[in-house]
Amino acid sequence: TSQYRSEKGIANNQRRMLEVARAKSLKEDGLGYTEIGRKMGLNESTVRSLLNEKSEAKMNEAKKTAEFLKKQIEEKGMIDVGVGVERELNVSREKFKQALDILESTPSEFAPIVTEKDSIPEKIEKISEKIYGADSVEYDDGILQEIEGYQKQGYQNFSVCMSKVPNSLSDDAHLLNVPKHTIHVKKLRLFTGARFIVPLTGDVFTMPGLPKVPASKKM
Repeated sequence: TSQYRSEKGIANNQRRMLEVARAKSLKEDGLGYTEIGRKMGLNESTVRSLLNEKSEAKMNEAKKTAEFLKKQIEEKGMIDVGVGVERELNVSREKFKQALDILESTPSEFAPIVTEKDSIPEKIEKISEKIYGADSVEYDDGILQEIEGYQKQGYQNFSVCMSKVPNSLSDDAHLLNVPKHTIHVKKLRLFTGARFIVPLTGDVFTMPGLPKVPASKKM
């Protein structure tokens, strides 16, 4: 499979880089190509290839591409891996696939935005500020007291599922293009079976989503 070929290519590159490092070390010790070959069990032409700068650069292509893509992810939060991207990066499709596999095998520094140990208001505020870009969260009268009651009943470790309009990052469908906004928590719903606390924000309706023109009108 292509995945197997990619992983095999990465392993071969890693093996050759070790051979390059050893060949360079022996050359620095004053050995010639023939002597290096004898010590490494390689013929002279292979040794010359290992010590060729262009060959070394070719072996490093996948690694350097992976480093470039990682930097792009850190700066932009995403990368395009569609058809043709490898041409823009001036690498082969095979090297590009190897670079992606290197990225996937790199340990992730991901950390969840919220944890079970956070209080319910902390979960709501972290989601609102870090995901929806809100400046603050406002609670209608009685909401914080209701939350306090839930926490005393042991529901603090429940997940928070925000209920809001889909048209905007705010809770107002008319505010577009990531405006500065405040999330307004109007009501709370508790689902003990699903282990969810659902804050209802703005004027959202908790009914099944429908298109602007319901399909029933075409029946």
